[in-house]
Amino acid sequence: SDLPCNEDALAIYRRTGDRHGEGWTLTNLGAVYQKLGRLEEAIGCYQDALAIYRETGDRYGENLTLANLGLAHQKLQ
Repeated sequence: SDLPCNEDALAIYRRTGDRHGEGWTLTNLGAVYQKLGRLEEAIGCYQDALAIYRETGDRYGENLTLANLGLAHQKLQ
């Protein structure tokens, strides 16, 4: 499954202080949670990723994550 790989990657990025990698892995992890129907966990990942993208000025990541966040909220309704 993609879940353990992304969780491992997230731990490594956090340990090494790689904010860019952390943001992208949170977005990927959110997508995995969303596919599994774990929408609240997906939303949490997307919100954390969004904060990192805004902190680092990654406009592409911010855009992608806002779209994913909107879809997850829509499915949660």
